[in-house]
Amino acid sequence: TLAYGQAFDPMAGVTAEDFEDGDLTGSIKIISNDVNPLQAGIYHVTYSVTDADGNETQITITVLVGAQPVDPAIPADPETPMHVTPAPVQMADPIVSSVSAPDPVRELPKTGDTDNTAQVITIGGLLAMLGALFLRRKK
Repeated sequence: TLAYGQAFDPMAGVTAEDFEDGDLTGSIKIISNDVNPLQAGIYHVTYSVTDADGNETQITITVLVGAQPVDPAIPADPETPMHVTPAPVQMADPIVSSVSAPDPVRELPKTGDTDNTAQVITIGGLLAMLGALFLRRKK
């Protein structure tokens, strides 16, 4: 994994060994390398190495380049908080345009059931259980 713009050396940390020939790192060849550290994405590097007997092996690694960092917006006056003002509502009909749209910050959406029957039953059940425990202790 690379950070955006980070230098990439495809040979950094790459080694090869063989039981008979030992260290083959100097014989490693890069077959393909499409890594672009200035473009976020998934890239591949394919390596090849051949031992003294002519046995060749290849391996492909995946390199992930992260997205370009984005500088945060800093207000001109840090003491004054930034406010986002919603765009005005455009109405096509001039008669309807006199009706003001509800303020989305002050008016919460109506969600769920407004019936409180479940809460009343639950509280009633709890009170009944407490009453039963209280009567049991007195006996």
